[in-house]
Amino acid sequence: MRFPAFISCLVWCVLAFGQPATAPTAGGRAWQKVTLADGTVYVGVPLAENDLVLMLQTADGNRVQVQKDDIAARAFATVAEVPDTAPAKNQEATMQADDGRFAMMIEVGGGTSFSRNSYGWVPAMQASWALGVRDVAWTGTFAGVGIGYNLCLADRSDEGSIHLLPLFARLHSTIGRHVTAPYVELDAGYAFSFHPDINGGMLLRLSAGVARRFSSRTAFYAGVYGSLQGLSGDLRDIDPWGDYFTYHGHTLTQQAGVKVALRF
Repeated sequence: MRFPAFISCLVWCVLAFGQPATAPTAGGRAWQKVTLADGTVYVGVPLAENDLVLMLQTADGNRVQVQKDDIAARAFATVAEVPDTAPAKNQEATMQADDGRFAMMIEVGGGTSFSRNSYGWVPAMQASWALGVRDVAWTGTFAGVGIGYNLCLADRSDEGSIHLLPLFARLHSTIGRHVTAPYVELDAGYAFSFHPDINGGMLLRLSAGVARRFSSRTAFYAGVYGSLQGLSGDLRDIDPWGDYFTYHGHTLTQQAGVKVALRF
């Protein structure tokens, strides 16, 4: 074999087989493997992205949109990780509006309640439903409006316990971007009373606890709450001689307890 021919053959082998491995591509875009903080893994071709979201097209042609704050790891996919079915080549790469920011929160809780000149410490229960928008100011926030039900097991009269229907505005914030993180929440509104002798009033409730995120939309919350509730109507007091008397006036109800909530 002549020497120049040997060199030419060697160069051809290097060029053909010595190139470093690159990520497989589809339509000019490289496949990527995206792992979320909750362990979910997506393999797809990036269609569009901005500072907040990343849109991938998977092998079955579906589009997956994920929040960047939820991404724990992101890398080019290997040949073994790419599904056999390639995504459609003629679909237009456009960024769709993030119409998934609307969310609901449902919660239940229980504790104790006290109202000066109306009733002593008694058991209390509450439940609520709120509709709003998540990630309003920053990731982890929720702002919306809600309706609830509040029951105080105070034997006020023949009608029994006090039932309240609160309407409120809610501002919620999870602190930090970890999967498990603390949160604070503020509700403000007005609660209507179903008791014939008691009228409702302004409501202010503060909650705090721990949030566990399952995705950008879904999260579970567990914490404690304390609230102040205005009431008016027939109240009771003791005169200087130790006798009870009834009068019409205003009082402030205090409540405290624990609650759990789910956002989805």
